[in-house]
Amino acid sequence: MDITEILMAATALILALAAFTINHTAKTDAKRAEALKWVGIAVNAVEQVSATATGRQKKSQVKAWLAKQGLIYDEAKLDMAIEAEVNKMKKTLGKKE
Repeated sequence: MDITEILMAATALILALAAFTINHTAKTDAKRAEALKWVGIAVNAVEQVSATATGRQKKSQVKAWLAKQGLIYDEAKLDMAIEAEVNKMKKTLGKKE
């Protein structure tokens, strides 16, 4: 077997792996963006209808609503996403006042 054939086969394998990795990353990024969108919707909805609830109660309501929709995520990542959305909401409200 010629070294050129080996190099061509190795290059083809590397390109195939790169294409797979790029495709997988794009799908993962799209799923992450979709998840964050739904967390934002849930946080804002709970904030509007549960003004007298505590922060802990609101977080519980957000998690329950997401689970009811079939949108169950890693608990630690979900907590961080909720906190980030609440922080973003507070900053937005602070600018309006």
